Amino acid sequence: MPLRRNYISYGLALIFIIGLAGLLRALLPWSIQKAVIWAVLLFLPAAPLIALFSRVLWIYLDQAIDPASHSLISNSPLEL
Repeated sequence: MPLRRNYISYGLALIFIIGLAGLLRALLPWSIQKAVIWAVLLFLPAAPLIALFSRVLWIYLDQAIDPASHSLISNSPLEL
């Protein structure tokens, strides 16, 4: 399934936002709502990098779990 990398992207985004909101909450006297809103806004510029990293991480994990399923050489004859 090609969309499984989205699970990794979603998880990384949640970790990033929760960590940033916790850091903002600890350093500044803000409510949790304000810290989360600012964490999401600060996350937006990093979203493309996290999406790219999640794709690379998914390829690595997929190859580590099942390297034979994506081999370049197939044992079946070519169909014309």
